[in-house]
Amino acid sequence: MTEITIRRATPEDAADVAAMVREIAVHEDRAAHVHVADEQWCALLGRPEVIVLLGPRTAPRLHCHRRPGR
Repeated sequence: MTEITIRRATPEDAADVAAMVREIAVHEDRAAHVHVADEQWCALLGRPEVIVLLGPRTAPRLHCHRRPGR
């Protein structure tokens, strides 16, 4: 079994988080609805109620399954 370390994103990760959100939005055909700039992510990631988890770029892909109706 492969061990993967997951950590909470910090303001220093803002550019990576913003890029991931944009990529997901494009994939979901929702790019027009993404209006959060990298600088805003920096502020958001400094707030205790905003939690984004990151894994290493070299980790094996994990597959997510959508709930029916989504």
